Parts: sequence; structure tokens; C-alpha cells
Amino acid sequence: MPPRSEIPLMEACTVTPDYFRAMNIPLRHGRYFTDQDNRSFIAGRDLSKLNEGERMISGSNVIHR
Repeated sequence: MPPRSEIPLMEACTVTPDYFRAMNIPLRHGRYFTDQDNRSFIAGRDLSKLNEGERMISGSNVIHR
């Protein structure tokens, strides 16, 4: 494990399906988000063994970079 001052950071934002079109950000690879890209599939799952960061991103099934 690296020292706390050297741990890599990542920023993540939750957006609506039209975010990239509204911001005029072109699609370079893959597909745009849809209403089905949500966290509903983790409803009722036990997330108690995950740390805070893991719980925050759990269910994020689409990544745009």
C-alpha cells in the first residue's frame, strides 16, 4: 500500500443521460448513457463489507473517459 500522500485519486460525477450531448462533448468510443444506466440493480445487495469509496462507486456500470 502506498503512503497516504501517494494514493491515486479519481473524481467521479453522476450525470443524466443527455449530459455529454448538452455539453457538446463528442462520443469518441462506445455509446452515450441511457436511462437504464443506473444503480437500480444493486438495490437490496449487502454493501456492508465495502469501504466508503467502494460503496460510493458500486453499481457504476458505465464509465465515460
